[in-house]
Order: sequence, then C-alpha cells, then structure tokens
Amino acid sequence: MTTGSSDIDLVTEYLISVNRENKGDLKLKNAIEAHNEFKDKFTKYKKFYDDHQRHEGLQATPTSQDAPKSHEKLRTEIEKLNFEKENMRKQIEELRTRLSTLAGHKMMDGNPDIADLSDPFRPTKLAEEFREIYDDDWTHAFEELDTNSKPESDNIDTLTYLIKEIQTFCTYSSSQQIIAMEKVCKDELVNPKVHILKHSEKMCGKTPSEMNNTQLEITHRMICDLRKSMGTLSVRPLVQIFHEKWVIRMKQEEKLPSTSKHIENFVAKAFEVIWLMTIQNPPMVLKWQKCGEPVDKERFTFYTKRGNTIKQTVWPAVLLHESGPLMSKGVVQAQ
Repeated sequence: MTTGSSDIDLVTEYLISVNRENKGDLKLKNAIEAHNEFKDKFTKYKKFYDDHQRHEGLQATPTSQDAPKSHEKLRTEIEKLNFEKENMRKQIEELRTRLSTLAGHKMMDGNPDIADLSDPFRPTKLAEEFREIYDDDWTHAFEELDTNSKPESDNIDTLTYLIKEIQTFCTYSSSQQIIAMEKVCKDELVNPKVHILKHSEKMCGKTPSEMNNTQLEITHRMICDLRKSMGTLSVRPLVQIFHEKWVIRMKQEEKLPSTSKHIENFVAKAFEVIWLMTIQNPPMVLKWQKCGEPVDKERFTFYTKRGNTIKQTVWPAVLLHESGPLMSKGVVQAQ
C-alpha cells in the first residue's frame, strides 16, 4: 500500500505544478478535484485494508474464553470490510478512468498537434482524403474541361478557382453557423421559453440571466465539439447552395461545360473535405503560392514543369493550422 500512496503523492505534486502554470483552466481544476476525491477514497481504503489485516491477525490468536463470540464478531466485521473494500475498488477504478479522461481532454483541448485516433475526421485522415481527390477526381474533372479547346493553364485555373471559392464559402458558412448555434443555445439557457398550456404561446421570464466569461467559453467549446462531431450533416445542403450560386452560374457563363458530371462530383467531394477541415479547432489551412514567387519545395511538388519560380498553383498544400506543420504537399507549375 505504501507504493500506491507514493504514486498518488507524485500525481498530486505534478497537478499542483501544472496548475501554477495554467491558473483558471476549468478542465485542469476538474482533474485536480477528481484526483483529490480519488486520494480520499484511497486513504479510506488503506484504513479498511489495515483494519482487515489487524482483524485477521487477531483471529489467528484467540486469547480468552469468549473466543467463539470474538471470532463471530470479527468474521462479521471482515465480511463488512470485504464488501466495503470491493465498493472502494470499484470507485477507485471509476475515479482513475475519470482522471485519465480529463487528462486526455486537457492534453488535446486546443492542441491540434495531438491527434484523437478515435476521431474519424482527424486532420491526418482529412489531409489524405484531400490529396486523393487531386489524384483521382481532379484528373477526371480536368479531362472533362480539356474538351473545350482552351489552354491547359486556363483549365487548371478554373479548377483552382472552384477550390478557392469552396474554401471561402466554407469559412464564411462556418463562422455564421457557430454564431447562430451559440445564439440559440445561450438564449434558451439564460431565458427558457415554456409552453404552459397546449397550443398556448411560449412564455419566458422578464429578467434573463447573464453568462459570465467562463460560461461563454464553455458554451463555445461545447458547440464547436458538437458541430465537429456532426459536421457531415451540413455538407449536403451547403453543397446544394454552392452548386446553385456558383456551379450553375459558371455554366451559364460558359466557364464550365453544360454537362459536367465529373466536375460536379469533384466539387461535392472537395467541398465535404474542405468543410470538415474548416470546422476543426483550430481550422486546417490550405496554402497557395502566387505567380512569380520562389517555389517552396518543402511544401510543394512539381506538376509537369520544374523550376525555381511559380507560374501557377495547381493544388494547395494542407497545414494542420495557420503556421502549423505540413499535412499534405501541394502541386505547382513552374516557369
């Protein structure tokens, strides 16, 4: 039992030292409270364990004529202690799980460099899918455009334009969606609307509550997590909006062929991945190079022409976040 106590003290010292560097961190505070609760339970369990050992020693050395009664009393006490010990064991396991979960959340919260491997939309997977779209769907869409007798660079620019417009639209839509979700959530929390009678109008209080900064921060984080976990639900209606406002207009302006099955498939697939990258916390970033810039050979590979100066970006590089590590290389045409 001494080793367990020593380990608990080490964890206590570690949490105290981390707390000094992260004062005001709500999740860390919860982790410390969970650990303190665990420490209390462990201390009680140790006392039960020591008492149990003491009773077993007494049971082995009866010293009076009342030994049978003492044995029966001790047997009852031991059964009680065994029952309580088992309950303590279960509670300790539960607290250990809670502490581990809180520590994991603390580690990953706001730290995109640590991936949650259980997340089907984790950044590494999204970056891989985005590159696969270039390898497969971009090629089919380009071939469909290539029937219009325009220069190759013009067709590349058309697909680049679509990706950039999707990127801009997703960024704008993401911001608007979070604002709308937070408004609904906060309004209902600070001043609930209630139907008193069936078919009656909703009633609410005259003096709404107010949320403090910590509550606002928690609300924002939880809504972002909720939106991220269900982000695919927004893809279909957003693609429909983009198709109506961009793709159809480009067909009318003859920038796209009237029949463009591969292009529309390319847009739909690219939109989903870009949307899921946009709603990461923080958002993943698509990086482009401009004509005339030196080629960034760390982030880009060449299309058909090599060189030191950019002619056009064919496909963007993907960063984990702004100024973050490279997740997937882009493709450029040099001059």
